[in-house]
Parts: sequence; C-alpha cells; structure tokens
Amino acid sequence: MKKLLLTFAISLVFSITSYAQSINVGGVDINQIEGLQYIKISTFEKGFSSKIYIEVDYGQQVCVGGLGSRFEDEDGKDMIFNSTIHVCNLFSELGWQYIDSDFYFMEHTTIRINTFIFKRSNE
Repeated sequence: MKKLLLTFAISLVFSITSYAQSINVGGVDINQIEGLQYIKISTFEKGFSSKIYIEVDYGQQVCVGGLGSRFEDEDGKDMIFNSTIHVCNLFSELGWQYIDSDFYFMEHTTIRINTFIFKRSNE
C-alpha cells in the first residue's frame, strides 16, 4: 500500500511539473515567448453561473470574440475554472506572480469581468 501511494505521489508531481511548463493561449505557449514579462487575465462570470472562463492578453492581436486569447488545455479546448481564485492559484503555480486586479460589469448585462495583472516570476 505504501509503495502504491508513493508511486501515485511521484506520478502526480511529474504530471504537475510537465503541465506547469506550458500555458497555451490561442495555440501559443506563452512561457516560450522571450521577453514576455506581463500578462492580463480576464475572467468572465455570467450571473449566477458557477463556471469561469478566461482570456489571456500577452500583447497578441486578438480576433472578434476573443479568438487567440483563450486559455486552452492540451486538446485545444477552453479551460473552465471553478472560481477566480482557482485561476490565480493556477497561474501562480505556473510561474506567474500576482500584481494587481480590478473588475467591472459589461454594460446592460449581469456579466462580471475580473482582470488580473501577473508578472513572470524570476525564480
């Protein structure tokens, strides 16, 4: 049983480490962009919805509807989060340091948009 738990723990560490090396935004791994120091993350909460969608701005040109700025999983699908803190914790684990945040509501809607500024960690 101890060997099984140890094997599981080691597998988990390696999978997190390999995941932490890649942040795919519109098909681009932003951790591989030299000179990139700051990003803006926008989270979208629709009314009483419990799911959070995000867009990442690293200075790229973005198409209408946010194409090219969506944070994607390994399969190219939009990542969905449980809360804004889930987003902040993930980016912290991925090597980014929180700097500042703000929020606003889209005009004539119940859509709340939170924005977070992160800086690449020098560690």
